[in-house]
Amino acid sequence: MRSIGQISDESGARSFGDFLECKGIENNIENEADGSWTIWIHSEDAIEAADKLLKSYLEEPSKPEYTEAGGKLKKRRLEESEQQHESSSRVLTAEQIWRRSAIAGLGKLTLLLIVISGVVAYLSDLGDNGEASGWFNISEYDYIFIKSPSDSLKNSKQILRLTSGLKEIREQGQIWRLISPVFLHFGLLHFLFNMLWLKDLGTLIEIREGPKKFILLLLLLAIVPNYLQYLLTGPSFGGMSGVVYGLLGFVWIKGKLDPLSGYFLNTTVLYFMLAWFFLCLFGFIEHVANTVHTVGLVLGMGTGYLSARKASKGFR
Repeated sequence: MRSIGQISDESGARSFGDFLECKGIENNIENEADGSWTIWIHSEDAIEAADKLLKSYLEEPSKPEYTEAGGKLKKRRLEESEQQHESSSRVLTAEQIWRRSAIAGLGKLTLLLIVISGVVAYLSDLGDNGEASGWFNISEYDYIFIKSPSDSLKNSKQILRLTSGLKEIREQGQIWRLISPVFLHFGLLHFLFNMLWLKDLGTLIEIREGPKKFILLLLLLAIVPNYLQYLLTGPSFGGMSGVVYGLLGFVWIKGKLDPLSGYFLNTTVLYFMLAWFFLCLFGFIEHVANTVHTVGLVLGMGTGYLSARKASKGFR
């Protein structure tokens, strides 16, 4: 960096510095002890051209090309800033690409869950194929024979006996059984009801939260309710209802506590889902895994609350 000379007043020095910038010559101005301003040029290659421009300026500093240079430079910088912002907005992160890549209005993970549920429904004949369904239960039953007093095989009967302590998971490493019951459905209406709610609620959360958070939420809403339902009633249960109620609870509380999150739940939808929840809970609708529903809903509401609190502290 070299000096090419001085200008007596600050206003003139700044105007000339802006003029040089407009010409593509990078420079600095520096105030001296005597009140004058020194012009410093960054590139050695631009020294000669800048020196000639300075001499022209000193001969006639009031020329419009000098006085208007500041406005032109400001306008150019603003245009460059807008172009840079527009360019950067076109560059998407991996998560943004995922969020924008919904297929036919469905999040990719949500669609995958629906497809897996459909495949399991087909293989298990919607729960009618007990042998196939057994692969997706959290655990299986043992079969034992109870003989009659006459001890004849003809009078013997086969009954189910619950295995203890999730033997398949502990001894055989079938960890997937903690999750697989959510894909098992019993009847067409059961399947369709869960898939329709999963489609809407799952896609909403997947797009807004991103795939990583969505996967973690799904694992929480599947594993914990499944395990607690097993402890209370055994392995004969299945369905995506616990996950669906968890997603409902998340959207409900997150949208209520964090309006800027973009989550919104229609009041009619909320009342319908809660009414169905209590009809099942109080026995008006039979053969329902109420523990899964309850634990899923509570977990969803809790995670929605924590997410809203985190957002309110500026960590969206």
